[in-house]
Amino acid sequence: NGGPGYSLLTRAMLETGPFRVQVDGTLTHNAGSWAEFGNMLFVDNLIGTGYSFAPPKLFASELKQAAESIIAFLENFFDEFPHYASNSLYLAGESFASQYIPYIARAIQLRNRNKVSHWNLSGLMIGNGWMDGQAQYPAYLDYALANDLVPKDSLEALKHKQGACLEVLASGGRDHVRSPKCKDLMGDILMLSQRDGNCFNMYDVRKWDEFPRCGLNFPPEQTSLSEYMQRKDVVEILHVDPDSGQWVECRPDVGAAFTDQDSLPSSRLLPDLISEMSVLLYAGDKDFACNHLGLERFIQSLEWNGTAGLHNLHIDHSLHATWVVDDRAVGEWYSAHHLTYVRHYDASHMVPYDHPQQVKQMIHRFLEKSVQNAEAKSLSHVDAGITLQSSQERYAPDWGWTLFCILALIASFMIVMMVIEARSCLYKYVY
Repeated sequence: NGGPGYSLLTRAMLETGPFRVQVDGTLTHNAGSWAEFGNMLFVDNLIGTGYSFAPPKLFASELKQAAESIIAFLENFFDEFPHYASNSLYLAGESFASQYIPYIARAIQLRNRNKVSHWNLSGLMIGNGWMDGQAQYPAYLDYALANDLVPKDSLEALKHKQGACLEVLASGGRDHVRSPKCKDLMGDILMLSQRDGNCFNMYDVRKWDEFPRCGLNFPPEQTSLSEYMQRKDVVEILHVDPDSGQWVECRPDVGAAFTDQDSLPSSRLLPDLISEMSVLLYAGDKDFACNHLGLERFIQSLEWNGTAGLHNLHIDHSLHATWVVDDRAVGEWYSAHHLTYVRHYDASHMVPYDHPQQVKQMIHRFLEKSVQNAEAKSLSHVDAGITLQSSQERYAPDWGWTLFCILALIASFMIVMMVIEARSCLYKYVY
């Protein structure tokens, strides 16, 4: 999870888990669940979010601490269930989780060097990630202008703000995860977009929201999810101590404690990680908060495995690799040297929420390639823990085990795929 401060259950119950909470509070099976590819465990991290109850003195302030808490969790977990420790492990999430995931991956690599037992970290999957302020902060204005989100007469003022942000980045801001002055640019764009007291939804620019919420009411199932997770019978079946507190979607105090002032952005870790494992980055093209334009600029600045960027990814989109599903162009797909990038058309910050089946096909294709990459490197210890079938075949998911994983997330049960979700409590806490 991330935000910082959001509970992962938003992702589990609205995007990739086996069930979805509806607006009326009922549950339905999620036909786009990633559980068809393996076992999933959703972990509330940072400490203090969701059902990970803890006093403020234990709240993390830096990315290294956030990673260490996950390592401690996994050590205890695999001690309890050693027969799962050899399965392949994939880390996945959205938005600010793109900061946590590379740090967790590096921590696992360091742990493997100093331990007899080996955790088989096989890949990373990050959606609409916030990874590199140097590339992504300036893209706020460029994306807003390209999508007619602000009035033309505000252009000069916003360019001035963008220039101030660029100065901060050039004078050392690029070495930090977030910059207050650059963050102001996002807030100013949202403020200037107002029409009749409403602003565009920062997570889905096709929609509008009341100012200053500007997307914080998205998705509409949030209210019913909160009511569902606070139901007495749900709390009991999750084995949550009712005296520990009540589940809330977002903990602003957790986000405020997480200052990350001494943490380098995760973009610095990514090149080494891509050299060792398969990495998937994807983005919905209607997201403003972590927009695809900034993410693509970041990708083109990456250097790894003796290459720079993705040679066929053109920022001006004059050339592109169209991705077709069921005879329909649904996005663009680029891949080289362990790195895959997918842009999803007509998708928000929460791509699996918008296009569950499409995303499931993406995950299937990525996992197939990941296994092939592992075999090419002659990693005899790799066992995906997954039976990959052709796209024409149906999977036979073990719903009992998947539901068990979700219901037991507080009790610290097995992980084959760990999914970490991220959105902000308030946009002033993000980026």
